[in-house]
Amino acid sequence: MDATCAGTEPMCDSDGETHENICGFEHKRCLAMKQQRRNITVAHEGECCAQQACKEEYKPVCDSLGVTHPSMCEFESRKCRYDKMHKNSTMQFAYKGECCDQTCETDWQPVCDQHGALYKNKCDFAVRSCEADRRNGAILLQAPCPARQARRSLRNYLNHL
Repeated sequence: MDATCAGTEPMCDSDGETHENICGFEHKRCLAMKQQRRNITVAHEGECCAQQACKEEYKPVCDSLGVTHPSMCEFESRKCRYDKMHKNSTMQFAYKGECCDQTCETDWQPVCDQHGALYKNKCDFAVRSCEADRRNGAILLQAPCPARQARRSLRNYLNHL
């Protein structure tokens, strides 16, 4: 084994193939360029995720990043790749069904729910209500906000702009 290869970790290439070390990857990359005129790259350090054949079905699930996946199988496959590529974060399963629409304006028109929780506006309330329903069947109802709470929250909101 070449001295520059000793002690290097396995790596996964853009074709989904695991190489024992950087030298194995560089060898394949060189062959791909010479024989097929195509470039492969390092996808991430460590072994590649197992490639699973997912059924073509639409039973959507939502992840913690707000991305809808066509099935739990597709989510698990993407989660493995995401977690390997993002060392300081992880993708989690959020709930079954498509993700709730997250596109809201940032205008301040406070809305509260029956528990006294405050939301920036009706759209933000609708998103959180959708998520509560999909996560555990909870129902959020819009309710008047206590004036003191709305003023305090507006100050906090303005301080974070």
